[in-house]
Amino acid sequence: MPSPATKLEPDFQASLDALLAIRSGLARLLEELTDIRRAADVERALGLDRPLSWRIFRTATAGDAAEALEHLPTPGQIRRVMIAAKHRGVSPTTCDSVLGSLARFEELIRTVAEDRSTFAALLSGHAHAREGSSALEQRVRRDAFKANAHLWGARCRALAFAAIFQPNGHGSLDGLAARAWIDLYTSRPQPSLLLFSRFKATHKDEPEPEGGTRVFPMEVMRDFADRLPSSPPRQSFPSDDFELQTIDAPDGNQETHIRIRGVGKASRLSLYARMRVDAASTMDSRAGVAHTLCIPAEAIVLDLLVPSGWADPATMGAALHARPNDVNRSAERRPVDRIPIAEEPTMIRGVSSVTPTPDVPRWPDVIGHVLAERGWTGRTFDLFRLRVAYPLLHANVMVDVLPQKH
Repeated sequence: MPSPATKLEPDFQASLDALLAIRSGLARLLEELTDIRRAADVERALGLDRPLSWRIFRTATAGDAAEALEHLPTPGQIRRVMIAAKHRGVSPTTCDSVLGSLARFEELIRTVAEDRSTFAALLSGHAHAREGSSALEQRVRRDAFKANAHLWGARCRALAFAAIFQPNGHGSLDGLAARAWIDLYTSRPQPSLLLFSRFKATHKDEPEPEGGTRVFPMEVMRDFADRLPSSPPRQSFPSDDFELQTIDAPDGNQETHIRIRGVGKASRLSLYARMRVDAASTMDSRAGVAHTLCIPAEAIVLDLLVPSGWADPATMGAALHARPNDVNRSAERRPVDRIPIAEEPTMIRGVSSVTPTPDVPRWPDVIGHVLAERGWTGRTFDLFRLRVAYPLLHANVMVDVLPQKH
């Protein structure tokens, strides 16, 4: 028996065709009017109010179905526009074509998705409609960020996570990790916020493993501001600004929480943290960097630094996974939990650190500091970077790459 998605496929395509037919009909309508170059010309020619004129113009000039749907007026508004257009000399054929396409579209979306908002979500994530749908996806994600920031009472302007790999001479790769939280603040008093978790450290009393992976605890870089010049005042760590607490879970994992004593943007903080992993990966295994969102953020930047020439650029990929019934397990990244994203990673060859990003002030200095501590200054890396705007809360974002085949 075919799946529901398969049965709906023809109707979904037909609804897209009807939507694009509305766009084409409105474009013909504007051509029949005199000298229409902007929304204000529509307002003048048809005697419409400014918001409706703007929506008609943006729909008629949309570059794709997602953009057309974002600006499409309501059925009642379109019927009102057609009446005004006929009075201004637009041909009945053009007006009737728009109305016919509108009727088909409204009927089809009731079959496919019940209403326009649900159809917009379907359009945003559909494999055949992803091209050009990033504007709609960005708007939905931005609205979700604002809602989550309000409900949870916390937000962060940007998050960054870098993973750095270097061969250790024993057939495997050692790793470093660095994190940044930029302009983190709360909008109401809270007991604490979860900064990071699920990093299982090798206990200090355990014997050094022979060739095995050894994970050192993630540590907030309290002294970072003193070691770098021109540090912004809010990146210092006075004890009266916040309090950190690390909790050891029974399974050996750790959670680090922060309690910010102030409320509002005046009490915002920017924090950095680092971690070391010996024998993190084998030389022939996939290397990657991933992060699960614990705090609503306007953007996340993932940087993966691997030895120059080690990776096969054709294999680099990005993914977002979310598990609604168990958000703590999003990091398992099951295929069924994958959510499509339009963003793609970029690659820069032969760098000594990460490149600057406006999202994270002095990010190259942070990574340079971490590299110097490990004795990796002067090494050459290939950088794979992924930036996602308004990432989904509790989702796991990842970028990874496979090694060259020798």
